[in-house]
Amino acid sequence: MIRKIYIFIPVLSAISFSLVLSSCQTEVPKENVQLETETVQGDLGDQNVTYILPSPLQIASIFKRSGLEYISGLTNPVSNSKNYAGIFSKSLAMGVYSADLAYGIINNQTQDALNNLKTIKDISSDLGLSSIFETETLLTRFESNMGNEDSLAYIISDLQMDMDAYLEENEKEHLAVLIFTGAWIESMYIGSKAVSKANNQKLSNRLGEQFIILDNLIKALKVKQNANESIPKLITALEDIKTNFDSFTKETEETSEAIIMKEEELKLLSSKVQDLRSKIIAGNL
Repeated sequence: MIRKIYIFIPVLSAISFSLVLSSCQTEVPKENVQLETETVQGDLGDQNVTYILPSPLQIASIFKRSGLEYISGLTNPVSNSKNYAGIFSKSLAMGVYSADLAYGIINNQTQDALNNLKTIKDISSDLGLSSIFETETLLTRFESNMGNEDSLAYIISDLQMDMDAYLEENEKEHLAVLIFTGAWIESMYIGSKAVSKANNQKLSNRLGEQFIILDNLIKALKVKQNANESIPKLITALEDIKTNFDSFTKETEETSEAIIMKEEELKLLSSKVQDLRSKIIAGNL
């Protein structure tokens, strides 16, 4: 008998993502905005494991409310899309561009966001996901709502849920985990660069919170590590980041769940994230 185990990843403050999606003027909102989920089934035998993971847009929203500012030239150039060969590299790249897409949307950089969406669409064809983008005139909807952050957020949220459902139905859950990993790395890279530039303690706290995701992200990858020969290398790199995070003495604020790390500790983690990100965007992992 299959037993389903739900492992909830603590994404502090994620619930308030719904605040970003209010007052939609063009697109009709759904009644509830939910966390996207990835169902990972593999090495655990008869257990069906569901990991609740935040979307790139949710992570970007958390950072934005904590003072994340737009930094020109920070994201992965769309011209780098030619660097990626093979399912592993393309899946991670799709995640990276998904995070860059979210970063553009929340900062009203709609042309950059559109370019990222077009790149994601191109990569999706190589991953066998083109049908998700062809079911509706996605790019037309996006272009017609440029300038309306709320509507763009709903469009991308719908796309994310459609993609998650398709990957699960077609037993391609390992792609979902790889895509999320790329998005998480890029989100953490963007957040760390913003902290470094602005010396924002609130944003630094939110960045520290997101490292909690690593534990279950690594578990999800281990479940699917036999799906691609390169996944173990990715796991090793993430475990190195997690080992450092776990070794730090972390404090919490009296009035909240925020994780507070020392400046030098956050710098070390950010450096390791940047190193891994550099390999991913170069297609050299």
